[in-house]
Amino acid sequence: MWTTQYALKDTSVLILDTDRDFASSLKIYLSRFYLRVSAVATEAAMLEIFQQRQIDLVVMDWVSTPSECNALLQKIRMQYGVPVIVQSARNTCVDRVMGLKAGADDYIGKP
Repeated sequence: MWTTQYALKDTSVLILDTDRDFASSLKIYLSRFYLRVSAVATEAAMLEIFQQRQIDLVVMDWVSTPSECNALLQKIRMQYGVPVIVQSARNTCVDRVMGLKAGADDYIGKP
């Protein structure tokens, strides 16, 4: 019988978030779906993870200035070609449009 466990067990998710409590909670939640999840707080740590193994999805917080986030998002997309979900406490329509225009595959507001 085909189950979610077998479908997702080799899927690797990288969480980039400076809020360690939120990242830890998200990591625990995603791990329930048999995803291999890593959580880091800095761009340097993120790049190190990319060097160690294949990443299938990045979930990143939109915390810095918009120009810094845009540059990081574009770097991830160009160098690694993985989908990126932006999650942020910045929940205005303008913020969401900016994130999507910068190349995010989705933009989710933090609670």
